[in-house]
Amino acid sequence: MKFASGTWIARMLIVVAAALAQPVHAQKAPQVVPDAVPESKVVRAAVDDDLLTDTERDAQRIFHGLLDEVSDDAQRTAAFALARWELDSPLLAPDHEATAPLIRAEAAMRRGDYHLIGDLLAGDDSPRAVLLRGRALAGLGQFDQAVVVLTPLRAAATNHKYQAAADITAAAEATAELAILEGRGGDEYQLVLSEYDRATQQADRLYWPAHLAAGELLMSKDNPQQALKSLQAALLLNPSESRIWFELGRIALRGYNFAEANKAVWKLRQIQPTSVLADILASEMYLQQRDADLAQRTLIPALMRYPNQRDLLALSAAAAALQFKPEQTEAALAGFDAVSPGHPLAYFVTGKYLSLTRQYDRGADMLAIASKRQPNWSAPQVELGLLLNQAGREEESLAILRGVTRLDPFNIRAANVLKMLEALAGYHTIETDHFIIKYGDEIDGALARDMPEQLEQIYDEVTAAFSSKPRVKTLIEIMPNKQYFAVRITGMPDIWTIAASTGSVVALTPPRIGKKQSGPFDWYRVIRHEFVHTVTLDQTDNRIPHWFTEACAVSQEPGPRDYNTCQLLATTLLNDELFDLDEINWGFVRPKKPTDRALAYAQAHWMFQYITQRFGHRTILKMLALSRQGVAENRIVPEATGQTADAFMSGFKQWAHQQVDDWGLNPTPTRREVLTKLREGDDNTQQNLDALLKQHPDHPDLLRIAAENAIDRGDDKAAYSLLLRYASVRPVDPWADARIAELAVKLGRPNEAVSHLEQLDRLDQHTGAHAESLMEIYRRSGQLDQAQVAAQRVLIRQPYNPAMRETAATIALQRGDLETALRHLQALTVIEPEQSIHFTRLAALYHKMNRPAEAKAAAEKAKALNPNAPVDAFLN
Repeated sequence: MKFASGTWIARMLIVVAAALAQPVHAQKAPQVVPDAVPESKVVRAAVDDDLLTDTERDAQRIFHGLLDEVSDDAQRTAAFALARWELDSPLLAPDHEATAPLIRAEAAMRRGDYHLIGDLLAGDDSPRAVLLRGRALAGLGQFDQAVVVLTPLRAAATNHKYQAAADITAAAEATAELAILEGRGGDEYQLVLSEYDRATQQADRLYWPAHLAAGELLMSKDNPQQALKSLQAALLLNPSESRIWFELGRIALRGYNFAEANKAVWKLRQIQPTSVLADILASEMYLQQRDADLAQRTLIPALMRYPNQRDLLALSAAAAALQFKPEQTEAALAGFDAVSPGHPLAYFVTGKYLSLTRQYDRGADMLAIASKRQPNWSAPQVELGLLLNQAGREEESLAILRGVTRLDPFNIRAANVLKMLEALAGYHTIETDHFIIKYGDEIDGALARDMPEQLEQIYDEVTAAFSSKPRVKTLIEIMPNKQYFAVRITGMPDIWTIAASTGSVVALTPPRIGKKQSGPFDWYRVIRHEFVHTVTLDQTDNRIPHWFTEACAVSQEPGPRDYNTCQLLATTLLNDELFDLDEINWGFVRPKKPTDRALAYAQAHWMFQYITQRFGHRTILKMLALSRQGVAENRIVPEATGQTADAFMSGFKQWAHQQVDDWGLNPTPTRREVLTKLREGDDNTQQNLDALLKQHPDHPDLLRIAAENAIDRGDDKAAYSLLLRYASVRPVDPWADARIAELAVKLGRPNEAVSHLEQLDRLDQHTGAHAESLMEIYRRSGQLDQAQVAAQRVLIRQPYNPAMRETAATIALQRGDLETALRHLQALTVIEPEQSIHFTRLAALYHKMNRPAEAKAAAEKAKALNPNAPVDAFLN
């Protein structure tokens, strides 16, 4: 590299500045809920069979969900009403004796009227009737009686007694129920799946209920990938079956794919406008999105229609718990117990959603009760183990998950987390005053040993900013790759981010290059953001509004707002499309446009800045205190600022307009008007530009065009002057900083590049290229202290870069900072453990530091790698 030419630095600046200007796109979520279902040729052939009577053809159409083709007479049957989940139909009433008892019993089960099933099916010993009786008894909390009723069906499944698909499926479903009641999930899981296969592969290839049952079983084992295949097979054979769409929606929720889940809700309401499954799925989605109020507004009318429906009752208790209404929560739990004494469902559901909202202590209590009520049911124990894992109580989680995987060895989430926790137990540990750093792979020790001093700096600054200190040390866990990280956070190996805080635990993928790795990123910035979540969640007892916790976190990130974000905010403000206070949380969890989530983060931080400037930082602290007190989210800003929500937003927008003006993103005339005037008279574009600049000497778009023209014609001095003017009127555009730094080097004035390189470095979250440029400038000018700081900034993004480690070690040695040099040389021995030169240098440094034993050990390692290594002096 030739510094004098400036070529290397110029190229690097252009490439990185271009990258900074590119919009960031989130990975498109996979489609789970299809927009349309293609017609099945085999179903069409079966329905159109010439041998069928009209009545038989209608029955086939109903069974396969071709409801639009059903005759008028058939549409007035109970079977049609049941297929559409029209549970309020008089034809499905318990006392409508013209309807077959089995159909009335099916409808009663769906409404939650379990107490009616025994009388409705008295004397019916068909497999389906026995299954419904057993499920009803279990739903009523009468577990022992349910076991007695269902056991003969398990024997039938084991002996392959039945040959009809419906009977095979019913016996297999009974076996699955017994596995839960008796804790035999491992013993009979394969039997149940094989019986479902027998139903569809041997008995009747068109019997979709067996595919549905298989999908439900696989979902209970936290196996959404395989469940999806079974559900898709069922959907092809019956595109109108609500239970299939319901399970697809649940798969979407498992992946936090709210758009797909909402599609499932919409589809369910298409089939039946008052669908209880739609109400259940929508409520689950709202609770997962922390919108307990909306969940309750959905649940109340649903419960008025179906007051005994157990899922609705359980979700109502969960919603009350998430609203921090303990009396209502206890009343809802008691209401559930009134119809199902001793049943664990309500406690399980409440505990699960408390866990999702990081109410770990309350959630653990609920899940412990659910586990005690039905110790053979693995689901509450799995959830409790995952909760304890999220809360950083890893030893307790490990004990529970070891037990639950013996009870249910086919639960994938439990097995994943158990494997991860057993690996974590053997991780290396570095402990500081306020953090415990864990890492598994030896190479990650290079990153881990960089962290202590910087983590303590983060602790001091963040806790001072929010006047609060976490009650326990924060775990920083460096996971080996993205899959391990995903299991650490969600229990499943699917990933959408590089780091996350679950309270007292911050997990991250290392900024390494390679398969299943995240690539370089600014780990300091990321951990600082996540640690703010740790502080504010602890400070507010996990009650902080979503937008506000993100605003706090972004406010503590080093560096200015990037250009894309400034443009997004400016465009949205000028189009009067900012979120209102009661809308902004929706931008995070239910975005309507691709830019909504990014806008929610950006606007939240913008409002934080406005509150701080207009009302003082004490108002931020007051908002945190109000959050802890459980003040309703829509009251926090008005109570803290003394303004109504409308008045607050009006003042915020006025302030925001001034910000946009200061950024140079609302010029007069507009960019479009400028371009139009420049095109007037194609032969006089430069003259038009000069004339317009005289009229508008500080117009940012005109100055950028003029600077670009000067660069293109090679007039470096004119370009430099124009770039400085452009940067002063549009200071948020990194293009100017990159070009100014390039020209400063080219013109032989590298010191003038420094401030612009520093600005670019503050914006850079991935490459470290600008910090490397600064390091070279400082080294060549003998400013070693500044060079070491710049080298550290590079290594924050690229801690596994051996060349940069060598350079950083050299700078540290030149400064006489032997401890820092030692850290870098130690890092090199794990980054490139096969290179003897690293151990040779390490031995020499230990010798210089008068640490002979360590010098000898390093020298022996160097000799083992290279017998000719020049380390003999350190071996004695």
